[in-house]
Amino acid sequence: MNFKFRKSASYMACLMIGTSILVSCNDEMANVISPEEEIQNQIKPEYVTLSFNVSADDAASRTSYEKSGTTIIAKWTNDDCIYVGTPAAELTGAVSINSENSGFTRLENPTISNDGKTATFSGTVAVTTGSKIMAFYCKEPKMLEVTSSGVKMNFELAQSVSEINDLSQYDLMSATADYTNETESINLNFVHECAILKVNATGIEAGANVSKLELTLPDGAGFYNAVTIGTDGNRTYGEIENTFSVQLNGAVATDGKLGAYCMVVTDGISAATNLGIKAIVNKTSGDYTYTNTMGVSSNIQKGKFYYTKERAMTLDKSIKELNGYKVIDNVDKFKTIASDASSNYILTRNLDFTGIDFTPIPTFSGTFEGAENTLSNITLNITDGNGGIFAVNEGTIQNLTVKGATVTKESVFGSNSNGLGVIVGTNAKSIKGCTVINSAIKVKITDEGNIGLIAGFNKGTGSVTECTVEGSSSVKTMEGTNYKSCIGGLIGKSLGSVKYSFVKSCDISYDYLATDATGANIGGLIGQLNTSIKGCYAKTTIYANTKGCTIGGLLGAYFITTSTPPTLEGCYAIGNITLSTNSDGNSLAGLIGNNTGTGSRNINYCYTSVDTQGKGSSIYNKNNNSGCTPTECYYMIDAFYNTIGEKATTTELQAKLSTFNSVDLENYEFVAGTGDEPLIIQKKQQ
Repeated sequence: MNFKFRKSASYMACLMIGTSILVSCNDEMANVISPEEEIQNQIKPEYVTLSFNVSADDAASRTSYEKSGTTIIAKWTNDDCIYVGTPAAELTGAVSINSENSGFTRLENPTISNDGKTATFSGTVAVTTGSKIMAFYCKEPKMLEVTSSGVKMNFELAQSVSEINDLSQYDLMSATADYTNETESINLNFVHECAILKVNATGIEAGANVSKLELTLPDGAGFYNAVTIGTDGNRTYGEIENTFSVQLNGAVATDGKLGAYCMVVTDGISAATNLGIKAIVNKTSGDYTYTNTMGVSSNIQKGKFYYTKERAMTLDKSIKELNGYKVIDNVDKFKTIASDASSNYILTRNLDFTGIDFTPIPTFSGTFEGAENTLSNITLNITDGNGGIFAVNEGTIQNLTVKGATVTKESVFGSNSNGLGVIVGTNAKSIKGCTVINSAIKVKITDEGNIGLIAGFNKGTGSVTECTVEGSSSVKTMEGTNYKSCIGGLIGKSLGSVKYSFVKSCDISYDYLATDATGANIGGLIGQLNTSIKGCYAKTTIYANTKGCTIGGLLGAYFITTSTPPTLEGCYAIGNITLSTNSDGNSLAGLIGNNTGTGSRNINYCYTSVDTQGKGSSIYNKNNNSGCTPTECYYMIDAFYNTIGEKATTTELQAKLSTFNSVDLENYEFVAGTGDEPLIIQKKQQ
């Protein structure tokens, strides 16, 4: 409806008479709305069919153009469209310009002049008498955000392209015109809102997928991240940033060359200005950054093309710092830790080691912050001594996940204090919040050693807290030893603190048939423990084809010689233990295979549902008591002999929930479970 202000005199007279009667009926009425105000309050945008004669004489970077000498003449095409309207007054937030409620109409199918320099778009648009009509040309409308006060051109949203040499990705023009209700045809002369800078780089690894291009201006200059055109036609510029990025979505550098457009609005780029340039290559093994500087030949102005000469890029191997940590963002940088093993590091992305040779970091004494990132597919072949990603840890390793690792060893350990693990061989300080997933240790040794997926050996000064093993992780000893190896899903041997750590799934097998074999200490969580632990569990399948082993669902051996009794509390084990027909002389039980040593110990609030195939299902074996005092300890499967603890069903253990929660597990607690896991340890819910 085309609403106009011209009204008949009789209408206005009647309206005035009616108003007089209304006022006389109530002399005390306040804030009386006049007829003119009442009409004005009803004014809303009208839907009017208009035609727009468009040109782009000042927009030399149009995708369709012809070059005449030094002049570039913009040309319109049948594929072009424009957005015309005024921002909807009722908008409460930002919407895309092509949203139905934005107040803008998309006009298509232009009539183009013979020379292509002008075109006419027609359609019904929402306009308000006396307001500015706003028009935009944009192949990628995602960069245009409409609010009730204007249209924001967000150049950060624009810098994400699928075709790095497609100039249309950057083609953004605008125009404004005054509207009166007598208007039927409007002329719009579009201007380009930015400068188009094309960067040409060479020397990038052939076939590399370049994820991002970054331009950095010298101090005192900057890029505008956004420009807003208000409903009055005035412009407001956003924040100035020193660095501007173009997201290239994995563009491939052909023959080591890369050309990419950048859409820039800026102050301070003058002739001979040097810009820093980075091309960031994403590979599964990390982020690799190529750097150089480039200059411009003249002052950069909007509406113009600017090309840079080719710049040979150089791979940046430096390690930047972030809040006091050296940043590790690719495999090559990770390898350099060995040469500076006392510094602090932070992993900023996932790294894949597929097909990459890696040698363990010998002794690490700094802090390695994994930041919840993952190292994948590491292969370690250990020849002697300690083995693991970190052979010896004398610092802090935390919040790191290792997935798909394979560790093999076919030689001597050389000392019963050496360890073999995925993350750490021997731990002398702190491992916290680390996880091993779908990884394997394969060992063929002829002497005593300590083997576990988080750490082989946890020394008395070491601590392992909130660590997890899961997936189809496994420890397989292809040939054992005539000494006492210690093998565990989490840790081989531990003399130090272990808390709130879980083996969620792991297969352990031990195959050694020598006639002089004395077996190994094998535990679903820890092969041999010499101290206290709290709030841990293991879900494992253990197989032994030898004799003389001590095997437990949680601990293989609990070895105590101290006068102060340690405590094992708030723990449980699930799974099964299977011995071959060739095995004899083994000591096994659902929780602890053997209590050894001269010291006493306490076992509190523990249970086991481990199936030992009728060969010792209980908390531990009575004939290996060694001063052990159990409190509130339960087994769920009938014992074969000498039971320790009480038999309990799933329902009976669930009824013990409050009893088990009398243990101080800090930020952890037991909750009710089902089946062979009637009580579950988990973090307290906030």
